[in-house]
Amino acid sequence: MKSQLLLVVICIVIVESCQNESKVPVLYRNANDSESKGTKIKSDSSESVTHDADTSDYTRKVFIDTSIVQGGKTFRIQLKLDFDSSKTIIVPSKYVEMYGLNRFKVFESYSRVLIYKNALLLLDTTFHKSDYIDKLDSSLAKYGNFMFPEIHFNNQEIEISHSLSIPMTDVGISVSSRLLLN
Repeated sequence: MKSQLLLVVICIVIVESCQNESKVPVLYRNANDSESKGTKIKSDSSESVTHDADTSDYTRKVFIDTSIVQGGKTFRIQLKLDFDSSKTIIVPSKYVEMYGLNRFKVFESYSRVLIYKNALLLLDTTFHKSDYIDKLDSSLAKYGNFMFPEIHFNNQEIEISHSLSIPMTDVGISVSSRLLLN
């Protein structure tokens, strides 16, 4: 009797494990806010890791704090890439349908730049997508968002650059502004 019971339990375990292995990867949305947070794919494939990283780029704030000494003067540059929750970009399905989405919602990003010369505030400015509207085609003007800020030093200039891209795509351009150091 015990051997028959053991055989039945083993058969049930084998059947259950076979059923679990044959399940197709599941697409699901983040429970907090499916439209603004993006999606994840439950799977062991490397594709899921890439997809998770893609969506996290659209909520990650960036802070750069750097200094340069030139001719006895110290310049400190702080850049903060942040998001304006009052301005929403809704990327339509033609750009995100490959991820199984009808649309993808993100907050519009902007960068605030502070430049100090010998510890005194020299410049406090904010960069928005609208600052570059004359360089953008209609799709980037409507759906583009700042990502990946960089700061470059060239003699007496500071160049602030961003990727201005449509979220979840490789559609975008690099935009930059040059600021003279006096």
